[in-house]
Amino acid sequence: GSSLPIVFSGIYEPLFYVNPLNGQTTYMLATSYQWKDNNTELVVKIRKDVKWSDGTPFTPQDVVFTFNLLKQYPALDTAGLWMSNAPTYLTDCYATGDSVIFKLSSPNVNFASGIGGTVILPEHIWSKVKDPQTWTNLNPIGTGPLLFKSFNPSLNMVTAVRNPNYWMKGRPYINE
Repeated sequence: GSSLPIVFSGIYEPLFYVNPLNGQTTYMLATSYQWKDNNTELVVKIRKDVKWSDGTPFTPQDVVFTFNLLKQYPALDTAGLWMSNAPTYLTDCYATGDSVIFKLSSPNVNFASGIGGTVILPEHIWSKVKDPQTWTNLNPIGTGPLLFKSFNPSLNMVTAVRNPNYWMKGRPYINE
């Protein structure tokens, strides 16, 4: 097994996590969510004052871009959020103010965990990628607590360092 996925979870962050054991929500790039329209519309409020690790401001548009990228490249949509032959699937995703609206084909409150758990990508980087399915991203830009420093393939060892611009002040507690 490669140690890269562990590091990438420290570089890229989702909107929120829902604990499957107790239903408790931990907010990351979102600060809240609310169901509307008979549980077919999920309104997700996006955290303000977050920056990508290159200093670019994180916006609701990055969230919309990420979900539309999954729609455009179904191979990347590993959770099947846009899979129109599923019982419930996304039909639309757009930003309004500091929120992102997700429209669903049918009521399904459990669908929130799939939306919330999707890691968000920076539009200003990924919009320039010709084929995101095959791109080898050697300098990942994320919102998370870690920055990618190096990878040693012979040792299968990844080195990550602290993101000084991380939105959760004082975190992480490690430097490297």
